[in-house]
Amino acid sequence: MARRQAGSLSPYTLLGALALALLAGMSFFIFLKELDQYSRGILNDQDGFQHWVDPQHETPLSSNGQIDLLTGCMFALESWKTRFQSQADILTVARNCAAESEKILAFNPNLSEAHYLRAYTAFLEDDFDAAVEYMARSQETAPTDQWLAVRRVGLAQNMLPGEPNIELYNLQNDLGLLIASNRGLDTATRLYIRHPQLRDMIVASTENLSDRDRVRFLSGLKSAVARR
Repeated sequence: MARRQAGSLSPYTLLGALALALLAGMSFFIFLKELDQYSRGILNDQDGFQHWVDPQHETPLSSNGQIDLLTGCMFALESWKTRFQSQADILTVARNCAAESEKILAFNPNLSEAHYLRAYTAFLEDDFDAAVEYMARSQETAPTDQWLAVRRVGLAQNMLPGEPNIELYNLQNDLGLLIASNRGLDTATRLYIRHPQLRDMIVASTENLSDRDRVRFLSGLKSAVARR
């Protein structure tokens, strides 16, 4: 039987070394992608808008990194300062955000922020059916996310102010999340006052909430009415 010469490496050792080298390379590749987003952080509205006019970045592979990246998109598009930008630049930013969202959804299909941004872009492009479909997907993938619920309700009111019945999208569920959240409570109160056709739905959305949340909503509503 032939004996292996001293100092030579067995095939198993070579394969192991190759596997470790590949693993190290992949780890470094992932590290660079995550480092790019980590070093940039969540951009504010103005910086985010400028970044997304002509985005130059690595797409993060982690869900947290992807959420941080797309959150900068939302801040850029939803800021009051964006009204002073040209319509062409706003559409450019929205379409770049939607393209990034589509890229992320290819390997992370449950990222609700990406679905929401596609809905927002479809709304800006006057594609109502697509906007509702993507908004429904955002809700399906994050049905209890209060932060996104506030945005979905805002988008729904931009599309169809005061309309209680929007096909595919469960407005009542998100209204309940608004009332249960500190940020969305004022929005729910304003909708109750401004749109009588939404009042029954808003009341119904409180049925599964705690007594504390219902009392808080009623108190906020009484205060808002008294200020009118």
